[in-house]
Amino acid sequence: MSLSLPSSNAESQSIVWREILRNGLGDREYEQALESLVHRQIGGFIGAIIGGLNLAAAVLGFWLAMLVALIASRLGNNILLAMSKENALASQAIERFDERLTQGAGLAVLTCLIACGLGALIGASSPWPKVFAYCKLGFKLLVQLPLLTLPVWFYCLIPLMIFTSIGVQVANARELVSEPLTFQGTWAVVYWTFSVIAIGVAYALWHDMHKTEIAGGDWISNARQLAFWWVGRPHYLQLEKALQRVGDEQFISLANCVALSKPEKLVPATLHTALASRDWTERFVARHNLIRLGGLAVEGLETNWNKNVASALMKQISAETTRLHAHQRSLCRTCWAVVKKQKTQVAGKSFGYYGCRVCRQGHSVTNLQRYLVGVLDTNSSEASVYEGPDLVWNYHKLHLLADLDRFEVRHACDEDVERFLIDVSESLDEGQRKQCKSAKFVIRAPGITQNTVRMAKKIFQSVEV
Repeated sequence: MSLSLPSSNAESQSIVWREILRNGLGDREYEQALESLVHRQIGGFIGAIIGGLNLAAAVLGFWLAMLVALIASRLGNNILLAMSKENALASQAIERFDERLTQGAGLAVLTCLIACGLGALIGASSPWPKVFAYCKLGFKLLVQLPLLTLPVWFYCLIPLMIFTSIGVQVANARELVSEPLTFQGTWAVVYWTFSVIAIGVAYALWHDMHKTEIAGGDWISNARQLAFWWVGRPHYLQLEKALQRVGDEQFISLANCVALSKPEKLVPATLHTALASRDWTERFVARHNLIRLGGLAVEGLETNWNKNVASALMKQISAETTRLHAHQRSLCRTCWAVVKKQKTQVAGKSFGYYGCRVCRQGHSVTNLQRYLVGVLDTNSSEASVYEGPDLVWNYHKLHLLADLDRFEVRHACDEDVERFLIDVSESLDEGQRKQCKSAKFVIRAPGITQNTVRMAKKIFQSVEV
């Protein structure tokens, strides 16, 4: 299948954006280097969408946090009222709570719309690096604020409400407990003091989570994956061509370097080691060369500690080997085995890819036009030759059992055929055994004994003399 490469600067720039948004590698240095290529461009329409959605998400996260706090406070207060057998007060408090919730929902919608408009203005007029930063902020606040509010409220404010209730009971001022969020007198000072402490704890937890996630790049990558679910990651050859057109001097050099790489000269173990390099340029070159290796890179990815990188590379390898071999039958030049679709588990996910069924490689292959025919011909000097659309290999010259659709004995004595059958029966792997069970064995040479024919029938599906 043909691959459409960028032919203009606009197409190349679009491919760079797609790589920034959807690479899923968690490699911040690499992403920042790509972002530097578009740092002068303004977000425009797409930036407005990003800014609007993310600021609205941040405001929604704030309101969800308030809702969690309000529900927790109301629940705790009702429990105290029920314990004090003030059922009438509890019913009134629930009614007031429903009214406030309805009012709060309307206010939340209004503020989210205002935030969406404001965020759109900011995103449309901001440079792309800032627009990309917005991709993580809104989703981060939307998820973290409600999650942090609940434990903080539980550990700080619920015990405070219990102590307040005890104090109110002692002071014979039980009616004060009916207020869901504020208290009067001395207890108000205690309440807001604990509130300030709770906010400090929440900020400390948020800062710690923020620092950890930025180091791994997970939040940035995940936010971009969510914000641009319809955008597909570009093919690695498209990215290399795009970087050659619109990249800076460093990216042009890297793209030229990987474009000239020959798969047969690459060492998989060295490339897998380079994936953990501290230099992002070495990681870039290693990733692209591993994709070029195809199936040969799979074994190292199966045990790679970085699941993001392993999964992203495996997706590219699967797509590239499928493009090259799914619609064309091929034969490995090293093992003389057919290229087949194989399955593997990488980062807990199942992937399919095409590679030699023995060594997994798919770059050094011969395309088959029709059948793969094995022969035993002691008069021939050729190890393999095309006979019309069929590729014919000679066991007498090749000295190994290649994959086959049919086998013919053309010129050989009975001893040669018997020796061949013994070698075959001892060296068949599982794939070849299945092939022989479905292949025809044709004897054209004279003087072959019935004993040899019986040996052949034990290995091949049918024998024709």
